Formats: sequence, C-alpha cells, structure tokens
Amino acid sequence: VMLTLSSGPAPTAGATAGGTRASAEPLRIDLPTGLHARPAALLVNLAKSYSSTVELEKRGQRGNAKSVVGIMGLEIAGGDDIIVHAQGADAE
Repeated sequence: VMLTLSSGPAPTAGATAGGTRASAEPLRIDLPTGLHARPAALLVNLAKSYSSTVELEKRGQRGNAKSVVGIMGLEIAGGDDIIVHAQGADAE
C-alpha cells in the first residue's frame, strides 16, 4: 500500500507554551479508497514516532493522528483535503 499526499507550501509554525505548533497547508488524499484501515495504520505508526500531539483536520473536524479510530472517524475519502496539525517539541 502506498500512501501519497499532495501538498502546497511549507508548514506554518509558531512557539506556544506547550512547545512548537505547526500546521501544514491542505493535503489532498490521492488514494481512490481514501484513508481506510490499512493506510490509516501506516499514518498512525508514523505519527507515533513523534512526541508531539498530531491531529488531522477535515472540514473543521479534528481527529487524533495517533489513533486508527481517530482517523477512521473523520471518514477521509479519496480526493478529500486534510490539514495536519502538530504541537510539541518536535512539531516542525
């Protein structure tokens, strides 16, 4: 399974009391079946490699990127745009 995300310009970042906060430009999901269980699990494993809080946002709803259930709850389909938000020491 190959997960491909298309992106725009570099993420924006800023310092907060809880560490660095970063948000990426919207990313388009290029998987025809969207982020179903298998690609969601790959993304969760990547997100868990960071100590920062990592969330995905789809149309104003956020889900924990370190949880397959959190990602699946967003019902991200192929062609949807998402935003990745991170906050913590390694957020950039």
